[in-house]
Amino acid sequence: MKTNLKKQLLLGLFLSITNLLSAQIPCWSEHQMIYYVNFDDGNCMEGLTIDTTSNVNNVWQIGAPQKNVFNNSYSAPNAIVTDTLNAYPPNDTSSFIFSHIASLGFYYHHTVSIEGYFYVNSDTLNDFGLIELSPDNGNTWYDIVNDPQFTSSWESQKPILTGNSNGWNYFKFNTLSIADSLGITYGDTLKYRFTFISDENQDTFDGLMFDNFVFEDYMEGIDELGLNKIESKSYPNPVTNAVTVEINNPQLSAFELQLIDVTGKEVLSANLFNQNSIELDISTLDPGIYTYIIRSSDKKNWSSGKIIKTN
Repeated sequence: MKTNLKKQLLLGLFLSITNLLSAQIPCWSEHQMIYYVNFDDGNCMEGLTIDTTSNVNNVWQIGAPQKNVFNNSYSAPNAIVTDTLNAYPPNDTSSFIFSHIASLGFYYHHTVSIEGYFYVNSDTLNDFGLIELSPDNGNTWYDIVNDPQFTSSWESQKPILTGNSNGWNYFKFNTLSIADSLGITYGDTLKYRFTFISDENQDTFDGLMFDNFVFEDYMEGIDELGLNKIESKSYPNPVTNAVTVEINNPQLSAFELQLIDVTGKEVLSANLFNQNSIELDISTLDPGIYTYIIRSSDKKNWSSGKIIKTN
């Protein structure tokens, strides 16, 4: 009896610690360049754009699903859904896009992937979802679900984005595996586009939703490769007009700095020669979250961080 009680206490302690660690997982791991998006933290949605340019009535919404079939997210409370309350409309094509700057995984050919969970409830074949990849900042798009050339890149079962999945399903795509064939190199802007398309018939199905995205772009063996993550900081942060970026540069080496917005667009660049810090004028930039990336000329020393621009 005492043994069983002890086991129960240990199990309870293990579950408590696991839940605590899960609750504290950050949306961004700079060391390994892994980015988590579960739609529950408004600060953890960098690079996300809901396309209202091609469709002003875009039905994708972030929130708690409250439909007949879609009544729970994968991780409560939120997901991204083709309308959190209503059935999807006829004759509609709605998309959202994640932008990503090709980073260390591409540079050292180690690990680059996208994974997550989907739930589909639609009129089979007539209404369906797409996942597309652009290697060149949106100029060219590839259908990575239906194009046979990408079949071997799926590390999970290839997602079926029509009909009824009868619950949440996992997907994972190995982006690095097609980097050479698509000409993706370090520093390129990738875009992942998620689309739901409906025909002219008015249906009462719930549509499509996604949750718990994980974007991986990293390498291991930093010491063996001679890559060095150096310390940096920006202040003040948040900032309105001018921000100072400071790096640990005792050898006064030459560095270059890029400032990138959430869509992956470079909005500012500068060179740091024989300096430990630089002041950036960002007064003309729109409010939002920006990423600075600092690299040495030999590509062996690097750093990155976030700058929050306010009005």
